[in-house]
Parts: sequence; structure tokens; C-alpha cells
Amino acid sequence: MTSNTTHFLKKALLADASFACASGLICIFASSPLTTLMGLTEPLYLTILGIVLVLYSFDIAIVALKFTTKTIFTKIYFAADIAWIIGSAILAIGFAELFSTAGLVLIDLAAIAVAGFAYSKYVGLKKLSTSSFQHA
Repeated sequence: MTSNTTHFLKKALLADASFACASGLICIFASSPLTTLMGLTEPLYLTILGIVLVLYSFDIAIVALKFTTKTIFTKIYFAADIAWIIGSAILAIGFAELFSTAGLVLIDLAAIAVAGFAYSKYVGLKKLSTSSFQHA
């Protein structure tokens, strides 16, 4: 594993952790106004989402700061990103009537950001596999 690739993945994971933590804190501390903006009726859902995002961000940050040659965690986070994107599409398409236009825009923007993090993990994992193959 090259140090440049390790550094790239570490930065990608820390960026993901920062975004997840910031999003989670916003969901927790602004759940009522966000609920209204999104056209929802119960702030508890956003509060729970916020708590999950903050815990997820701590997990990613810990892995990023202790990054080793094991890529299983990055692969798991990549899969979680893909699940988030699919879930966002299901919400936006299948349950659009539950959200305001602003709510749908927020869901889409979050999915686009998560897609960017997924792509950065994909690129890092690809670099690692290419690097490992060349050194074998």
C-alpha cells in the first residue's frame, strides 16, 4: 500500500466523517425547523437520523485515524454510501408526496454529497488494489 493512497483514503474517510457529523448535528439541533422545511410532521425522525449520523461519523473517524492495510471498513462504508443513495432515490421517487419541494431538494443534495464520498472511496480502493497487484 503506498503512502499516497493511504493518505488519500484517510482524507476521504475524514471528509465523510466531517460531513456526517455536521449533518447529524444539524438534524439533532435543528430538527423542528428542518421538519417544517422538509414538509414533515414529526421532528423525532430527524433527531434519530442525526444521532445515527453522529455515531456513524465517530466510527468512520476512528477507522480513518487508525487506518491500516485492512480495507474491509472502507468497503463497508462504501456499501453504506450506496445504500444511502438508493434509499434517497426510493424516498424521493416513491414517497415524494410526503416531502415539500425543499425537502426533496435536501434529500437529493445529501445523496449527491454521499455519492461524492462513495466515489472517493472507490477511487482509493481501486488505487490500493492496483498498487497491491503491482507489488505482488
